[in-house]
Amino acid sequence: MDDMTENKGQLALQDRLMQLVADETEIMRALERQIALTPMHPDAGKTLTDIHNAIKGHGESLRSQLEVSPGSVPAAQSPIGGLFDFASPGRGGTELLSNNLRADFAAFNYAALGYAALHEMSLRLYVPALREIAPQHLQDYAQAAQAVNHVIAPVVAWELLQDDLSCSCICPMCTLGACGCVSCCTDTIAEVWQEAALAADNPPGFPLQTPRPGSQLLLAGVQGGDRLLDVDGQPVQNFMDVQAAVRRHAIGEEVRLRIMDSSGEGRDIIVRHLNDYVRG
Repeated sequence: MDDMTENKGQLALQDRLMQLVADETEIMRALERQIALTPMHPDAGKTLTDIHNAIKGHGESLRSQLEVSPGSVPAAQSPIGGLFDFASPGRGGTELLSNNLRADFAAFNYAALGYAALHEMSLRLYVPALREIAPQHLQDYAQAAQAVNHVIAPVVAWELLQDDLSCSCICPMCTLGACGCVSCCTDTIAEVWQEAALAADNPPGFPLQTPRPGSQLLLAGVQGGDRLLDVDGQPVQNFMDVQAAVRRHAIGEEVRLRIMDSSGEGRDIIVRHLNDYVRG
């Protein structure tokens, strides 16, 4: 990588990091304000406190990569603040916790996608520290979003009770007084997200991106959108499959790849295992 390309990569990473620092700042402010709300649903209060504790160090870990002093104000602006401005207050000037949770869910997903983008940049530009930080922060926000999914139904039921709107469902459980509406809604939310995750179409093989300049695959005519079907005759489907198959060879050994192009035509190419991380 030449100096100009490296500098371009550093600038791109700095922009991404500054944006995420701004996002983290807005999320922390919102959580601290929400935790202080009274009255507060007890489960929601614990959930928000747990999320706050899980992510409170994120901003500082990002600043350490920028070599920015802890008290510095990020130059970037985050749209997340607007989400929380829109969520509050609710009807009659009352701040509804359920509206704040909707803003939280959107903010957590927004931050998660930011870390997904940072992870890809850290992999492509090979920044070891960020390769560790980005997926951990991504996981924290994915778990935070799921925690909001779990608590939204009881919070809405609790808010309705504050307005003397008790359960009116006519199912057997509810008419006995053992309201099942919160459990039913929570289970439905979990099922919908699980079904959405399983709905992705997975054609055979591993999807290939445009090969890097001068690489063996580029010289062999492989294009972005082609699929790697197998390595040495063994089917592959994901990143770990391919890595494991290539690593069965010593550096310098030949590896046979089966490639399928966009027309569905398959062909074999021979490449060599050239490099790997240094093993401790």
